[in-house]
Amino acid sequence: MIKKYNIAIIGAGRIAGHHVKSIKKEKGLNLVAICDLNIERAKKFSIKYKVPYFLNFNEMLKKIKNIDIVSIMTPSGCHYEHAKAILLNFKKHLIIEKPTFLKIEQVKNIYKIAKKNKKKIFPVFQNRF
Repeated sequence: MIKKYNIAIIGAGRIAGHHVKSIKKEKGLNLVAICDLNIERAKKFSIKYKVPYFLNFNEMLKKIKNIDIVSIMTPSGCHYEHAKAILLNFKKHLIIEKPTFLKIEQVKNIYKIAKKNKKKIFPVFQNRF
């Protein structure tokens, strides 16, 4: 039996569509929520994929308790702040689009927090080995 993982997406831009296609292909993955600051983009994804939308990721994670993984696709300068808040406050696994972080200190700190909380980080480098 395949374990199901519930995924929420933060950032409903162009790349989010590629992530959703991959999520939909895999039997063990289930999209459960979308979050974006732009209400029109959030609503569009919500309607298309039949999931609730949010304008604030903290509210999303407080309301939907069964999220296992959060996919961060916000502007790259926000990845560290979002990843840190999600790991510390909600204890979720993370998928992080490239560039994952802008400073090596951020990488080290996030992986330290993830290890402490027994969570995994999955960086996206789809064109690299």
